Amino acid sequence: MPVDRLPDPTAAVVIASRTPALTGGEPVENILLHVGDAADMPAIERSQAPACSDREEQRSGDVVEQILAAAGEHDVDLIAMTSSDGSILDALSGTNTEQVLRRSPCPVLAVQAS
Repeated sequence: MPVDRLPDPTAAVVIASRTPALTGGEPVENILLHVGDAADMPAIERSQAPACSDREEQRSGDVVEQILAAAGEHDVDLIAMTSSDGSILDALSGTNTEQVLRRSPCPVLAVQAS
C-alpha cells in the first residue's frame, strides 16, 4: 500500500486490513510503502486483524516507478491505494493512481480519499 500524508491513506489501510476475512482467514502481509523522505512517513494505524500483519518500507525516487518496482519485487497480489482528485498537471499525465492502474502487474484497489 503506498502511503503518504496526502491523500490520507487511512481508507485504503482499513479496507486492506479486511482482506483476511475475504480469503478465508489466510495470513496477509500489508507492505506500507512510502516514497520520499523518511521523516515524512505518516503515522499509520496498524491492522488489528489476527491474520494481518503490517510492515513499513521506505524508498526514494519516482513514486509510480517505486510502487511498481515494489509490487514486482514482492510479487504482491493487490495494490491498495488512496486516490485523490489530482491537480492540473495530473490531468495531463494522469494521477499516480491512474498511472499505477495502467501499468500494474496485479489488481489495484483505488479507494477515494475522504
